[in-house]
Amino acid sequence: MTENEDTRTNTEIKKVSLVLPDAIDCERMFMGCSNLVDVDLELPNATTCRDMFYYCPNITNVRLIAPKATNYLAIFLGSTSLQSVELNLPQADNCEDMFYRCPSLSSVDLSLPQATDCASMFGSCSSLTSVTLNLPQLDIYTNMFYDCSNLETIDVTIPTSRSTASKTYVESLELENLTSFIIHNR
Repeated sequence: MTENEDTRTNTEIKKVSLVLPDAIDCERMFMGCSNLVDVDLELPNATTCRDMFYYCPNITNVRLIAPKATNYLAIFLGSTSLQSVELNLPQADNCEDMFYRCPSLSSVDLSLPQATDCASMFGSCSSLTSVTLNLPQLDIYTNMFYDCSNLETIDVTIPTSRSTASKTYVESLELENLTSFIIHNR
């Protein structure tokens, strides 16, 4: 692949293992790469990763380190084979639709200490059974677990001001399989 080649038109990429210190705007970087399966990516100076893996239907494993980026809107939306994520995103703020329509994702353990918007974060993740989240700045969580019918365990750290509303919201979802809902207050 040449330096100026757009990855969105390259459907032959199957594995990515890169450190890109000069990458700043990584929006749609791999959008639509239909054969991409494994990603190990370090973006030390990126500021946005919005739609980065949008509709990459065969991606299964992602390790992403992006310590400065704040926007992760729909980063994995429609990545229907996504099973495993290891994310280090300490400045993530906008995580709306982050895993929307990722039906192969079964468990997630994330610390997003700056995230305020997690609306529809796991919407339509039908295989999701377990979620452990550190979201001490959470403000917006509308439809966060929409259509997650197999969700059994939610363990979340959120601001004290959101505890009652979050419990009411989760109860309103009528998640039949939910056996454990633990809130830790910050």
